[in-house]
Amino acid sequence: MGSPTIGDAWWATFYSLAVWATLLVTLITTTIHKFRPGLVALLSITIMLLMGTANTFLFFNDVQTGNSSFKAGTRTTVAGAIIVTMASFVLVFLIGLHDEDATWDESHKASRAVIKSPASPTPSKATSTSTFEARGLPPTTASPSASAGGR
Repeated sequence: MGSPTIGDAWWATFYSLAVWATLLVTLITTTIHKFRPGLVALLSITIMLLMGTANTFLFFNDVQTGNSSFKAGTRTTVAGAIIVTMASFVLVFLIGLHDEDATWDESHKASRAVIKSPASPTPSKATSTSTFEARGLPPTTASPSASAGGR
């Protein structure tokens, strides 16, 4: 593979924009927990493309053209690529920082309480409301026979 060219800088720019838009959509729709590894992979590709862009334009910064706007453009491109690369590194860190086990524990606490209940519970008010209490719901005041349709 050869080094990136000037045309590749546009590809890296629009790809980065698309990845950041995807990240924003997953944050707004709160589906980031489902797509976390994919986002890290997309951001890693963004980092690689932008680091290649910065390296290429660092080379163009040393080219003697006599055109000051070309030199200013290459410096601006290098600075922008470095800033977005650093922001992408921070995003990879923040996305990976979230503790999936704690979230899973909180969301599955009620189902584990039901699974860990005794195999043959004795019919009492405590066992009839233990499922409700495990889910954080207020205990019912009705007897188990009243909740079964009055039979």
